[in-house]
Amino acid sequence: MDASTQPSGEHLDIVKDERYVFMLLEELKNYEWLERCTQVALESKSIIDMMQRIKDLFFERFEFDRFGILLGAFHHRYCVIHEVVTRNGLQALPSGSLMIVKNTGLEWVYQQKKLHYNPDLMENQQFIEDETMYKLGLRSMVRIPLMFQQEVFGVMTLKIQYPNFYSPTELTLMNKVAQRLSGILYSAQLYYQIRRQAYTDALTGCYNRHFLTELETYTTQPLNSNEITDYLEEKVGVVFPPSEKLSLLFMDVDRFKDYNDRFGHAAGDELLRHLISAVNHWLADRGFTIRFGGDEFLVLLPGLNLEDVLDDISRLQENINNIRCIPDLPLHAQQTSLSIGGTEGEWMRLKDLVNEADQHMYEQKKISHRNFRDENMDVNWESL
Repeated sequence: MDASTQPSGEHLDIVKDERYVFMLLEELKNYEWLERCTQVALESKSIIDMMQRIKDLFFERFEFDRFGILLGAFHHRYCVIHEVVTRNGLQALPSGSLMIVKNTGLEWVYQQKKLHYNPDLMENQQFIEDETMYKLGLRSMVRIPLMFQQEVFGVMTLKIQYPNFYSPTELTLMNKVAQRLSGILYSAQLYYQIRRQAYTDALTGCYNRHFLTELETYTTQPLNSNEITDYLEEKVGVVFPPSEKLSLLFMDVDRFKDYNDRFGHAAGDELLRHLISAVNHWLADRGFTIRFGGDEFLVLLPGLNLEDVLDDISRLQENINNIRCIPDLPLHAQQTSLSIGGTEGEWMRLKDLVNEADQHMYEQKKISHRNFRDENMDVNWESL
């Protein structure tokens, strides 16, 4: 090369300076973005609210089809999933869904305490959930640990339909934002657990009478549909359709005392747990359960018409048909039934609605005692 065409030392210094300035500007942009993420997280009322608000911020820096925060539950045997999606046709899992951790990428992150990146789920299906993710059309997947005091308490995930999508620089930034959010999420999770314990029935895991009393008190004031939805999102952790109305079912286990006398109180407790599990499976994210007392339970379905609920009650019956608490006994010898009363109306009449459904349930209970049949569920539709 001719000496006249070689870059001078002064020119090289200018290039180096420009690169250095560019790097500083990128670092400053990242820092400002991280600060905005932190501020949004601090201002959020719940994890669901935070994810909805932070989704657009994340989109400024990363592309993704699915963004999730999974928090450990039950001694980290399960994760509670909170997820948002950005691609049409791709369904997010219902908020609050549980995922088993064992033999998954989540378990790997919990144990290794570091980021895991699979650049192509088609070529490398390392964990049991990878095949499912690939079948959903996802190719690149990042799992980032959420840590507090050197322990992993959750995992942040980003997934997209393209292989080999995320760069090392992007992965580094993901780690940084996870570190920023970890303290906030840990505090939110701890607060939610403490609050949930105060509202939760220890035996069945559904909400308790204390929660019902607070809900009745709150809904006596004039509220619009958005205020009710926001309140339920904060307390229950599920986003329900905005509505000033609800349907309500009052459920009572038929001949529960006889069941206890025959099989013992431990078997009776197990029956209640299985029944609530069946009800919650039927509900999905359409509503929530409250233990009213003893073997009596409420099911609240925000924004749903009672007629639609009753049209779907046969699915609940199928769930209960399969309950088997005592392995040594034939299924038919331990089957139980429910008496159900239902009503619908406005939230501000919640206390009255509970009483109305209770009366309908007792009308059904009288029929059940007068006309004992070996059926799984007898519902007095006329009384509803």
